[in-house]
Amino acid sequence: KKSSKGSKSKPKDNERLVFNAKKSKGQATSDSKVSAIKQKMEDVRSDMSENRLPEELIPSFILETDRTASSKSVVNISSGVCGYADPVVSGISLCLSNQDKIAILGNNGSGKTTILKAIMGNDEVWTDGTWILPKKEEIGYVDQHYSNLQLDKTVEEVIHDRNPSLTHSEIRKHLNSFLFRKNEEVFAKVSTLSGGEKARLSLAQIAARPPKLLILDEITNNVDIETKDYISQVLTKYPGAMIIISHEPDFLAQIPLTGRYFVNNGRFMQEAFFLKQQELLRGKQR
Repeated sequence: KKSSKGSKSKPKDNERLVFNAKKSKGQATSDSKVSAIKQKMEDVRSDMSENRLPEELIPSFILETDRTASSKSVVNISSGVCGYADPVVSGISLCLSNQDKIAILGNNGSGKTTILKAIMGNDEVWTDGTWILPKKEEIGYVDQHYSNLQLDKTVEEVIHDRNPSLTHSEIRKHLNSFLFRKNEEVFAKVSTLSGGEKARLSLAQIAARPPKLLILDEITNNVDIETKDYISQVLTKYPGAMIIISHEPDFLAQIPLTGRYFVNNGRFMQEAFFLKQQELLRGKQR
């Protein structure tokens, strides 16, 4: 009797093995479910990230001296004529202080870019009349192809070359305000950037050392609405003189312009005079 009683006092070895196997299998199933849930959460986060609302661009400008307090003339042109073999535009009268933002409007081929080249001191263009202008190195120029950017440079190098006095930390902070935040964005080659990224980098480059005069030639061509909004945000806060060429009224409406000028039939004129001419012309045609 004692022996039979003793044989029932402990579970058999095979029962323990079955118990442990079931326990292990249950744990594996539980771990698998947890892993699947985590993966699903990551997928959701990724989808939310891809479809998130556009980040706000908060531009910063690194000024060596505060030029905003001065109303000194940056550009002063009177009785101006410019052209190549023959005159292209005449009657140019323009006076810009360092806080003026103006737009030059007109049809393609009317001579707008010729005026910009004359202001930038391009050797291809001759001028007549009085032209008091900034030095070439005091003028910043951005066109629709972003030719101010060197394709073999990284994003970080572009800013460093523009303002070598900035530390690595200061460059990262500056780029952060133009939405270049991740390492792969900061160390990317310019040649790999999209059109919108090149637009933002061009503006970040200018803002790293703002020139006395900023000239923008159709820079909103071939960029999306979000990038246009970024550009208008930067230009609205830009602390210096600016000349813009654009065919987009909606874009220009977002910038606080101090003047609008037209180039028409080889003549440079203020908006009011141009509109008056157009009104008289329409009256004659009736």
